[in-house]
Amino acid sequence: MVRTQIYLPASQHRALKREAKSAGVSMTELIRQIVAERIEGRQRVRVHDKEAVMRFVGLGDGGTGNTSEDHDRALDDAFRAGDLR
Repeated sequence: MVRTQIYLPASQHRALKREAKSAGVSMTELIRQIVAERIEGRQRVRVHDKEAVMRFVGLGDGGTGNTSEDHDRALDDAFRAGDLR
């Protein structure tokens, strides 16, 4: 690991401290988790090729869902479930 120093506004520091205490982790660990979630989230989206995303179209076939109206939620659910990996 590489030691890194950051400056936060007092309000963010207090909120981070509260959140870390609530989660039962150190502020440092919470920051690591937030950074990992942000960076890995972007990478997950980037690794999907066009064919994987196009398979999403098949998820809306049949059934009683409203995928055409609620496509953002459906696409997010499909990514989280691993259907588009």
